[in-house]
Amino acid sequence: MARAAGGHDRWFLVGGAPIHDTAGNVTGGVIVYRDTTERRILGQQIRWQASMLERAHDAIFMWELDGPIVYWNHGAELLYGYSSEEAVGQLSHKLLQTERPVSPELFKKALKRTGEWIGDIRHTTRDGRCLVVESRHQLLREAGGRTYVLEVCRDITERLNLEAEVRMSEMRLRLALDAAAMGTFIWHVAEDRTESDAQMLALFGLGPDGAITLAQALAALIHPQDKNRYAEAVARATDSEGDGALREDIRIILPDSSQRWLAVVGQVFFEGEPRRPTHMAGAVTNITDRKDAEEALERARNELEQRVRERTSELAGANRSLGRLSRQVLEVQETERRRIARELHDEIGQALTGAKMMLESLDEQLRWSNNGAASAEALSHDQTPLVLKQLGDVYGVIGETLEHVRDLSLDLRPAILDSLGLLPAVLWHFERYTRQTGVQVHFHHRGLVPLDSDIEIGVYRIVQEALTNVARYADVSRVTVQLVADDQKLHLYVVDEGAGFDAEEAMAAGRSTGMAGMRERATLLGGDFLVSSTPGEGTTIEVELPLPRGGTSRNKSERKPQEDAL
Repeated sequence: MARAAGGHDRWFLVGGAPIHDTAGNVTGGVIVYRDTTERRILGQQIRWQASMLERAHDAIFMWELDGPIVYWNHGAELLYGYSSEEAVGQLSHKLLQTERPVSPELFKKALKRTGEWIGDIRHTTRDGRCLVVESRHQLLREAGGRTYVLEVCRDITERLNLEAEVRMSEMRLRLALDAAAMGTFIWHVAEDRTESDAQMLALFGLGPDGAITLAQALAALIHPQDKNRYAEAVARATDSEGDGALREDIRIILPDSSQRWLAVVGQVFFEGEPRRPTHMAGAVTNITDRKDAEEALERARNELEQRVRERTSELAGANRSLGRLSRQVLEVQETERRRIARELHDEIGQALTGAKMMLESLDEQLRWSNNGAASAEALSHDQTPLVLKQLGDVYGVIGETLEHVRDLSLDLRPAILDSLGLLPAVLWHFERYTRQTGVQVHFHHRGLVPLDSDIEIGVYRIVQEALTNVARYADVSRVTVQLVADDQKLHLYVVDEGAGFDAEEAMAAGRSTGMAGMRERATLLGGDFLVSSTPGEGTTIEVELPLPRGGTSRNKSERKPQEDAL
């Protein structure tokens, strides 16, 4: 090594030879200096490069074209499991069981034409594992005519597996999104630019090539009533002080003017200090059916609440009506008791008192006659007519009293109803009613057979009360009564063509005790009561009562339609 004039060190290869004379003696010498600085530097570079190849993590090996492996680095030892001593001298494609995507002929042809080949190939390791490697082949030609191939291989098996898993995950996610009719988007906040998938665009009524920004959505698509609310939700999500979450239900107006409900869910990502929003990733779901169902449920709940309120009001009204009816029943009971008491006192009591006084007078006469001076013969000839007259008066009083008692008993409950049934009882009542009021009853009946006692007394009392109202208020000379029974129901009609009245106003005001009582009896029997009346046009009372199963089956064949005018 020598230092040059410029101060740089240079390397020289020194060689020399002695010079001899004819006698063989050394007379001098020749010294030759060859500058080897460049070669030494090149050798250092080669050694450095070889060291780098050995330290590389990639598998690097070199093989002679159509020949054996001549170099095998440490990375190749680690990847394939073969040591350098084992690999050098072997054919690479046999040692590693190389599988390329092209045939060996095409591979060599491409390598010779371009000097390189890059692609993914399969290698098998010493322990039998199959690897996918990213392989780079470089063709190297020496001056001596030999051709080598430098091959650099990187194991990408794990990466490919991860990519396959990612693709599978993406496919499952897409299937889930498609099944849920869910679209996805990425909103670049600073640019107000949105990347949307096809499902997202379809949800907004846009074509596959469409695009939409937040400003455009707010201006054109989102329902006017939802714009401010959605803008405020986006502002909260992009606020650097917040958590970046967006969850909002909005309505959009489609091109055909129809509305669609969408659930928007997103997450904003921030960068830097202070934090600034960069983008939002999110998903959109069509929830129109759910909203429609919620609205239908809300309507049903409101309708139910309204019906409950109406029913509660009806029940309150019914309770008030029941209270009025109860008071009216008590009043009727007291009135009836007063009437019965008055009848007993004024009629029966006076009659019995008069009979008692007549009997006492007759007794005094008989006592005086027995104790007086006159003989029995005189009494029998002179006073017998008077005694007989007084006895006749007593008999008359007693007879009238018995008649009053009988009438009171019939008013309370006619015995004929218990002994003979409904039809004979109403026929007897019609005859008595006509005799007392002068109103003729035209009676039609069909299918009547013995019924339950509760039904018969209920029908009898309704007929009795209806005819009483006709006699009091209708001002008519005739009334029509119909009783028709089938296997399931009993129908009663009481029709007059009299004065009539405002039925709804009378029932609402609670002035008609008789109608309230008839309605109550029909309700207690599980039936319906309807009164139709107009002032000046008469009144119709309709009662429909359910009959027990088979309630009209007894002696049905023996009954024929009948009509009676009393």
